[in-house]
Amino acid sequence: MVDCQLIDIEQITPEQRREIILYLINNKNTKPRDLGVDSSYIGKVRRGEVRVGDGLLCQAQVPR
Repeated sequence: MVDCQLIDIEQITPEQRREIILYLINNKNTKPRDLGVDSSYIGKVRRGEVRVGDGLLCQAQVPR
């Protein structure tokens, strides 16, 4: 979903970052461990308590 080689990820807003991760978790059956984080971190993302960092955003891939 996010190819960090092709786009300037600094242009992606915090809300867009959050929506990308939640889309993968909610709609594409991506598990937190697939993204290299634990479920408590995803819970914080859901509640807007933490910002989705560049590393997590670059890990976000739509499963095939």
